[in-house]
Amino acid sequence: MWHDGICEVERGLFSQTVSFSDVSYQSARQEAQEAIFSACCQLYDSFGADTSLQLSVANTPIPAEEVGNRAFFDDSDPVTGRYAREYNRILNDKMREGVSNLVRTRTITYAVGARDVDAAVPMLARVRGSVAGALSRVRCEVEPLDGEARLRAINDLLRPGRPLVFDWSMVGPTTGLRTKDLVCPDSIELRPEGSSTQLRIDGVWHQTLVVRSFGSELSDCCLASVIDLPIPLCATLHVQGMDKAKAVALVKQRLAWMDKEIIDEQMSAVKKGYDFEILPSELKYSKAEAEDCSTTCRTRTSASSPTPGSCTPTRASARSSRTR
Repeated sequence: MWHDGICEVERGLFSQTVSFSDVSYQSARQEAQEAIFSACCQLYDSFGADTSLQLSVANTPIPAEEVGNRAFFDDSDPVTGRYAREYNRILNDKMREGVSNLVRTRTITYAVGARDVDAAVPMLARVRGSVAGALSRVRCEVEPLDGEARLRAINDLLRPGRPLVFDWSMVGPTTGLRTKDLVCPDSIELRPEGSSTQLRIDGVWHQTLVVRSFGSELSDCCLASVIDLPIPLCATLHVQGMDKAKAVALVKQRLAWMDKEIIDEQMSAVKKGYDFEILPSELKYSKAEAEDCSTTCRTRTSASSPTPGSCTPTRASARSSRTR
């Protein structure tokens, strides 16, 4: 991890993270929702096959010592002080009841391949410009995270409730430590108490849920219900661009499989004496959808369709996890 926030994830792969502010999407008018959704689709379409993207929304708990003791408003003003103290009391009571005791952060992490960090800097700068431009059109404030801020974000996910004690003088050849050593948990139990679906990190139980398959249409609020859960979690959407030629070949392969299924259905109908032109509605819908996707792949650089309420990415996966 460098001071400016660029991280060498592995040899030849460099990433950078930006945080962005929230936007009132659900309460906005239909025109505003369409503009926001279209801007997000255009953002995904702007990345090539050599760039990967991760959208993360993390709910991290407030440290226990701050619950019920936070100063939300300054009460030093003699005129408004009593009102500020009253508001602070009400909000702290809500925190003790378990309401508003989570901090929600929204980040976008993008990674590019390069031979070294000097070659990665201009490539990451171009991607950052695309991300900032797309989000600024929907009135989101974008701020790149420096190295220390990224380490704190990772620490909040891997070691919730434990503050990060960090200084750049702590890493280097003299100490023998690297940045990952300062955010790495003390212990990771992969099968705690015999459980095969959970893990325990520094005494805290964790679980990862992976969406392995989903429909071709994703609702614009597909992650909203998960993110709104009042529990510590991190919901991430991973998007990996696909080369146009490979995308077209993949869709043609799927179409060939569907044609084989149609032939099998027709042969079965003829043997049973049914009308062979009557096909299952699901198969007919899938075939029409695949043909439309094939046309889209040939005419655009991505198979994403900026239609409000649905999106058909060429290759994407949704994951609920603790960190990358």
